Amino acid sequence: MNKIENLTSYRRGLDKINASWSAFLAKRDRRLEQQRRHGKAAEKVAEDIIADLFTDVLDWSLAEINNQVRNADILLTRQGIKRLLIEAKRPGALAWNRRAVERALDQALRYAAEQKVLRL
Repeated sequence: MNKIENLTSYRRGLDKINASWSAFLAKRDRRLEQQRRHGKAAEKVAEDIIADLFTDVLDWSLAEINNQVRNADILLTRQGIKRLLIEAKRPGALAWNRRAVERALDQALRYAAEQKVLRL
C-alpha cells in the first residue's frame, strides 16, 4: 500500500467517489438522452456532465466552477486560485477522430496559457 493510501483524507475521498459513482452515471445517462433522441447533443450537455462529476463525485462546490471564462468552457478555482481549465466538446465529437482531439488539446493549451492555468 502506498503512503497516500494510508491517509484518512484519501480514504474518505475514495469512499465518496465509490458512494456517488452510480448516481453520477445515472444522471449522466439522463443528460445524454438528448443525444439518443436527436442523434447528437449540445456541448452544454458535456459541460453539465463535467460539472456533475466535479460537484457530485469529486467534492468541488458549485461556486468553484466558473463557466465561459475568457473563452474557456470551465475553469475550476479554489480560494481564488485557478486550478483547472476544461475545454468541453459535445458528446461524441472526439470519438475516433484524432484530428479533432488534437485541435481540442491545442485550443485548451492556448486558453490555459492565456490564463496562466497549469492544468487542463
